[in-house]
Amino acid sequence: MTTTTLSFKQRFFRLYISTLKQNLGLIFLLTAITFFFFPIANGIEMYHVMTTYVDDMLQPVLENSSYYHMYGAADIYGGSSLWFFPVYVLLAPVLAACSLCRPLHNRRAADLYNSLPLSRKGMLGVWLAAGMTITAIPLFVGLVCTPFTALFLHNPHFHPLIMMWDFFLLLLALFSIMSIVMLCAVCTGTTFDCVVFSGLLFVLPISFWGILESICDRFSYGWWISKDSMETILGLLFPVAGLTAHFKWSEFDLGRSGIWAGVPYILFWAVAACVLYGISFCYIHRRKSEMSGSLNRNSILEAFICIVLSLTGGLAIGFLFTILLFLDIEKYEWLFMILFSAIGGGLSFAITEAVLSRGFHKLKKQLAHAGAAMLAIAAVSGGVIFYCEVFVENYMPDFSQIESISVEEEPGLYQLFSKVLIAKENSKGATPLENAPLVLHSEDVLRRIYEIQKHIIEENNQASWNREIPDEQYGNSTRVNFTYHLKNGRQIIRHYYLSNYNLTDEIVQLYGQEEYIRQVAAIFNPEYESYLKELTILDSLGLREETFPNQQQDSQKFQRLLNTLAREFIAMDPNVYYKEIETPVAWLKYNYPKKEQEKYEKGEVIRLFGIVPIYASFTETINLLTEYGYGSLLELDISQVRKAVITNSSSYVNWENRLGRTFINLADNYRFSEISTWIDRSLLEKSQKKDSEENGRYEDDKLYIEAITNEELLELISKLRISSNDTNMWRNGESANKVIICTDDDYVVRFIEE
Repeated sequence: MTTTTLSFKQRFFRLYISTLKQNLGLIFLLTAITFFFFPIANGIEMYHVMTTYVDDMLQPVLENSSYYHMYGAADIYGGSSLWFFPVYVLLAPVLAACSLCRPLHNRRAADLYNSLPLSRKGMLGVWLAAGMTITAIPLFVGLVCTPFTALFLHNPHFHPLIMMWDFFLLLLALFSIMSIVMLCAVCTGTTFDCVVFSGLLFVLPISFWGILESICDRFSYGWWISKDSMETILGLLFPVAGLTAHFKWSEFDLGRSGIWAGVPYILFWAVAACVLYGISFCYIHRRKSEMSGSLNRNSILEAFICIVLSLTGGLAIGFLFTILLFLDIEKYEWLFMILFSAIGGGLSFAITEAVLSRGFHKLKKQLAHAGAAMLAIAAVSGGVIFYCEVFVENYMPDFSQIESISVEEEPGLYQLFSKVLIAKENSKGATPLENAPLVLHSEDVLRRIYEIQKHIIEENNQASWNREIPDEQYGNSTRVNFTYHLKNGRQIIRHYYLSNYNLTDEIVQLYGQEEYIRQVAAIFNPEYESYLKELTILDSLGLREETFPNQQQDSQKFQRLLNTLAREFIAMDPNVYYKEIETPVAWLKYNYPKKEQEKYEKGEVIRLFGIVPIYASFTETINLLTEYGYGSLLELDISQVRKAVITNSSSYVNWENRLGRTFINLADNYRFSEISTWIDRSLLEKSQKKDSEENGRYEDDKLYIEAITNEELLELISKLRISSNDTNMWRNGESANKVIICTDDDYVVRFIEE
């Protein structure tokens, strides 16, 4: 009587406290788990980061800088937090909701549940409040302990206000998951069904999108989804994706948005959670008591799960069977995709409905429904393929609406000559340029790229009924990415693999555009000149080198050389360096000093290095180098060569494939000691095998290696190239012949012209 005479607020509060007391064990369990995986594990990682290198380019942190590399806008979370927070937010609400909603899933508790001095809607509110408290207390304890861990480690880098902001976002994420689980708890009669249906609601949307993306990638030639678009889709379809993005942010990843990273997706799911909770709030009043402890479920939820699961399963089975059976069906791949999807969809629907119906006692009805499902999924599969091949493949934006075009992962030789990584703070915040894509604005260049894409689409349409690639072109296709930036802010990405050398030759001609060169070759971009701390002149083979005065040492010489070389380089025919019509007589190497040579400042990372060829046709540059006393480097001298070999091995040789050609990577070499040891060992093994052959114990080996003298090397000089266009690059498992030339402390690799 006393309880019933209390106000609603008093009854609500008393039941809330009583519910928390009944679940103290769960609170202690979650707190212990959180304390171990968050403050303790995070503290161990924090200590490790503070006492070791951030990476091999930076100085020891404690000796030279107070800066260290942790995650999150609070700058205090370790890598373990990246997976702990999402996992906790997913699992803790499931445990809490299932524990709290026991009266909904226990027939013996139904009378108690109905006799409580609070309405069903009020009880749902109590459970939600208690569930949020049970799951929030462990996170709060962990976040409060973390600053003390930082202080104990003498690490001043923590931000209490930002940590409270993170705690608020964690609460929103917990609310999102809690609402989904409670909806399933209200709509099902057993705890097992609640857990299963909750898991399906978590994974089905993102699974359905994943299979759609795979189908689009298979049947839409040129279709590509950007990383930003993928993050948006993940954030909208998976409840904790935004939370992961928020805690993954770091000050080294200056392109993200700090405290706002992932927040829009967290807010989206918080709003969605309000809607889901509203549905639960309305349905629980109409929920029949007989559902408790039974296998009955809400019919709408069952239908939704059945439809999405059948559709996802059918498309997944159809796609996997189409690509994994290795059938010679290139001309009719679309037909087999539809057929397999229909069969897979029918099976998925029949199995799902049988499971939901708890048996095959409604077999005739299930078969009829499965037949309808087959037709529906076949129509969906065919519609997706038709849309991909007709609309996506052939779509091109209106040229008048194009503001610029980015060429990402540019397929040019310049990528070998120039590497750029700049990230610096400016008035607008952090702006990164990491292997920056080429953004082209010139109308002539835009028109040429636009026409190239038209030719690619037309060529694909002509071959759309025969997807087979000729053997001589197989493995020699080249990836090209175009990103159209439209005036309305939209972006359209097209991603192609080209094996038509006429089209690749057209792309090569774009390399000669000044706008292109100024962006790709950092040494020719005035914006970067102040960072070019080291300049070195190398001879033709890179065996000898001399330092050239930098901007600070002799500004006049520095500017004169760069301006002269840039002018002649831009005026040159792109085929000179791409097809190697000329052989470089020297190289200009530029490099930003390593960490130990240049003080590292927080918020600014600059790494520039590259190498640019100097050809005999660059008369002004050659005269200038001669005038400055570098003329000896323009003449080949191999007196320093200690060993030289011809080999077909790919060991310890770096290269990059571009537009059907293979280039020696001049900017990324192995250590000299490694390749010198490998050469000596390989020559010894060859000598031993030769002795075995003479003794009748010959062993066949694909490796070919032969030492050559300096005189023989001089005869080969005119045939040495840094690239190869051999269409049969990989012969018998090994690559084409190369020459490896070693001095006492360095080496160089060149292809032999076939």
